[in-house]
Amino acid sequence: MNNQVSFKKLRATMKETLGNGGYKKSVLAMVVINLLLLVAYLVMAWAMMVMSRYTLMTLMSSMQYLMMGMGAYVLPSIMMMLLVVLVLFGLLVVVYLLGVSANTAMLYAIQDLQADHTKVVNFKAVMEMFGNLNKSQVIRVVLYQGLFMWLWTLPFNLLDNFAGNNMVIKWTLTALTYLVLIWKELQYSQSLLILRAQRASLVGQSMRHVVTASKRYMQGLMWNYLGYALLYLGLPVAVLTALAVESGVGLTQVGAPAWVVPTILVVLVILCLLYVPVMLTFQVSYFNLTKSSLKLDQLMVDRLVPMVILTGEQTWDTYQPQNDDAPSKKRKLFARKLTAHRK
Repeated sequence: MNNQVSFKKLRATMKETLGNGGYKKSVLAMVVINLLLLVAYLVMAWAMMVMSRYTLMTLMSSMQYLMMGMGAYVLPSIMMMLLVVLVLFGLLVVVYLLGVSANTAMLYAIQDLQADHTKVVNFKAVMEMFGNLNKSQVIRVVLYQGLFMWLWTLPFNLLDNFAGNNMVIKWTLTALTYLVLIWKELQYSQSLLILRAQRASLVGQSMRHVVTASKRYMQGLMWNYLGYALLYLGLPVAVLTALAVESGVGLTQVGAPAWVVPTILVVLVILCLLYVPVMLTFQVSYFNLTKSSLKLDQLMVDRLVPMVILTGEQTWDTYQPQNDDAPSKKRKLFARKLTAHRK
């Protein structure tokens, strides 16, 4: 079980990382990159709105053609609609992958800064990290996280569909869903950092083992991490949002111009983006302060497929785990695999 992290030690580590100009040198690059991603998301939202309008118009015209006996015009319209949907979906996937990879690159750049304070987290450093990033592994880890969280919340969503108009049951299921999402998010919070620390042993392996390793890593640390996450991640964003909402409502009631509310939203977004380096530094600092209390390679030793099997040197029929590299749990897993394979 990992040791609990004290508030004093965590704050000192974060201050040392962001001090001496570390924050000032890193904030500009992170704000620019996240602003570009935000603009891309807004463009995709606008495209989806346009696509919804186009889809409705296409369906209405198709019904009119069918009623007039002009079915030959229906197929081209439907094909065009499907083409637009595919293009929009492809763009959405590209934006999502870029966002995941860019944020991971910024996280790793902060980790390098904490290891060597002479480094600078500027736009060039983030782009170099982005270029050297194994994006396939990162994307697979994030997708496995989403898959597992969806599976955990699926029973509550199914029960919600059968709840009818009983609002008490619906609210209870909704609350349980959010609790499960928060809990799983805490368990999987160290996945990307574990991925980087153990990338050599993960060659050819399934990235679901990284998610499992993060879950094991967080055993005994859940409440400790939750408290700091609320302090450094949730509380500042909640305070900024509450101030923005209160200011917008108050100014609207006194007859402020229409441009005031959008301006407040823009200011809120910029303030949140200015806080991104602190958020990333918190994640890196917590991981670095807790990883020394256990051996990271033992988190998934019972899950990884032996390298001799991955390379084809041996098969499950001939492989026998050695005592020095196969703990009891791993030997049991191999025994089950061998038995299933030979059957």
